Amino acid sequence: MNTGIPDAGVLKFAPALAYNKSLKILGLSNNYIGDVGGMALAKALEHNHVLVQLELAKNWLTDKSVEGVDENGRTCGWANLLFHNICLESIDFTVNKFTDGGGGAISSALDKNQDGQIQWMDFEFCRLSGPIKRKITESISKRKAKREDLWEAIKIQEFFALACP
Repeated sequence: MNTGIPDAGVLKFAPALAYNKSLKILGLSNNYIGDVGGMALAKALEHNHVLVQLELAKNWLTDKSVEGVDENGRTCGWANLLFHNICLESIDFTVNKFTDGGGGAISSALDKNQDGQIQWMDFEFCRLSGPIKRKITESISKRKAKREDLWEAIKIQEFFALACP
């Protein structure tokens, strides 16, 4: 949705997202959100346990917002969000300005967050090379496989609980 929100607008509403208890999908595609707004969103959503879908296609996000640092020297970019957040399932970063540096940091953060739920990310028309796109895809695929293994273990436990009262 193009609402013409620049970084200054994001800085006003982003802090409220940290306390969100009902919003599950946030669509901010086609705006003027740059690195300052991106870092504010990432910082606010770091420990959000409700939002599952984030749409940020067609903005002005670069690698700076991936490994950003706030005014207090605290890491607050997208990599930090992906390292800590356990609820987000999909993020659309299509048509932004990420390069291999940011993509590599995102892949590493996904690998480190064993409890994360990310199942889908789109970087189409960003400036990521094939190997970095594959790394991100592999990080997400490992997560999916782990979830499927966990689900299978739960089903087996339920079977034995019912079969052996």
